[in-house]
Amino acid sequence: MHGCSSVPGRVLIRVLDVFGVPHLPFTRQENTLIQTAVVSCSTIAFSGGFGTYILGMRGKSAIEGHIGNGKNVEEPNIQRLIAFLFLVNFAGLFIIVPLRKMMIIRHRLTFPSGTATAHLINSFHTPHGAKQARQQVVTLFKSLGATVLWPLFQWFFAGGKNCGFELFPTFGMTAYRRGFYFDFSTTNVGIGMICPPMITASMLTGSIVSWGILWPYVETKAGRWFPENLDANDLGGIMGYRVFVGVSMILADGLFTFLSALIRTAYAMRKRRRSCGRAGASTTSAAAPPFQCLSATERIMQSFDDRRRAQVFLRDRFPAWVAVASYAALAAVSTAVR
Repeated sequence: MHGCSSVPGRVLIRVLDVFGVPHLPFTRQENTLIQTAVVSCSTIAFSGGFGTYILGMRGKSAIEGHIGNGKNVEEPNIQRLIAFLFLVNFAGLFIIVPLRKMMIIRHRLTFPSGTATAHLINSFHTPHGAKQARQQVVTLFKSLGATVLWPLFQWFFAGGKNCGFELFPTFGMTAYRRGFYFDFSTTNVGIGMICPPMITASMLTGSIVSWGILWPYVETKAGRWFPENLDANDLGGIMGYRVFVGVSMILADGLFTFLSALIRTAYAMRKRRRSCGRAGASTTSAAAPPFQCLSATERIMQSFDDRRRAQVFLRDRFPAWVAVASYAALAAVSTAVR
């Protein structure tokens, strides 16, 4: 099926039609390039901290938080941001290059996001997939319209800060003062629809333990653990306990997940190596060994398509020592310029 299938591609086609510029329909490869460019731009913005901490580093934000002095303020000007994004993105590129052959060719890892994108682009070029994609885009815009109209509806009932549907005391005023209220946020509703019940129950348990038990107990220690006459959002008071306890939990959870995945992966690889050794010793010449026991070369030799994909994938590569040296150089520069 010919035709432009991705949403950015359709927009470009419509613009070309308006100006009367002749064009050819986009192919799978061109749609992949457009998708890669869009995802790369959004990933750079997200990993660069523009939605989290970068804007909070401004001197104005520090003054508003009553923590402004010359030692803890770093103004994020455009020159420093360009250098920062350059270092961050190229460091990630160089660290993944030595591992891609092992992860993708040898162990044939699927990478869910890339696999889902590939299936989506391939489905665009089939009659059924194009129809389904059109329905998905229509549903997406309907959801977007509802997401925009609902805050507008809430705005008519907001008489000021912390008023209206933003802070609705569902469980009473006592629970409201402890942080238990309903804010009618469509984002939280969507997250609740996507997350499994175990995640929802874990978040509910954590909120009860923290806001219902832990923080009320810390508040009773005012004057002993921290000064009493501090603002509720001052990091020198109870807010400091909330922030640093949360950060420590995130770091501990990340470290546990990383070590657990590393140990399980090493155990699975060792177990598979042993099973492959036993299978190779017991397999007769007439029977083929299991697929998971084949080497990387034997795997890609199973079909011409797999062999061709591996050849194209490994065509534009540079030596591993170049990647390691470049990563070390970028890490040194990042450490030096802070």
